[in-house]
Amino acid sequence: MTESAAEQAARERFILSPGKSYRDYPTLVKAFENLDCGLTICGAGQIDLKHLKQRAVGSEEAHLPSNVSILQDMIDWRDFIRLYEKAYAVAIPVVEEKARFKNAIGLTVLTEAMAMGKAIAMTRSDYVGVDLEREGIGLWVEEGDVDGWQRAIAHLLENPKETREMGRRARLLAEQRFNLEQFSKKLADSLWQAYNAQQPASPTIPVRQRALLR
Repeated sequence: MTESAAEQAARERFILSPGKSYRDYPTLVKAFENLDCGLTICGAGQIDLKHLKQRAVGSEEAHLPSNVSILQDMIDWRDFIRLYEKAYAVAIPVVEEKARFKNAIGLTVLTEAMAMGKAIAMTRSDYVGVDLEREGIGLWVEEGDVDGWQRAIAHLLENPKETREMGRRARLLAEQRFNLEQFSKKLADSLWQAYNAQQPASPTIPVRQRALLR
């Protein structure tokens, strides 16, 4: 039986997961064991493959699922953009260390995915400044939730029209919120606030003294 164009397209679909800091790739890899879709992890040379295998499949010597690809080396930015262009959607699995100061882990990849017009599945975070589900650009997954990742990715795969619409809204939001004009305005406001905070306070003259000075 020959493979139809639709079946071939489905087989070639892949989810892109870039990033190297505080990533929960073992959970994501486990989720893809039962998904009919490829996963491409791009870790900019910072992925400990043995550690990933140990946590994801239980042994440093074991093989990762056949639908999971790891790009361990740094790649040219043009190749990176092409990966984004070809990706069906973007996954951002992060892990929060409880003793560590909170910050917007995953924000760089989130804004990249938005700029590339891709739907996003991401570990829930209160620090990235964007609510994926409220904005209609993606889906949240709870930290360490293998089943949650399977459900989120399966939903995107089973609803291509909705996934494309998420990507369209993501691009529009990026144009409106994460552009040079908005960045410059926020930077100028922050610098002005910092400047004002360094200025000595004006002396306060009691009401009675002000009356005597008139």
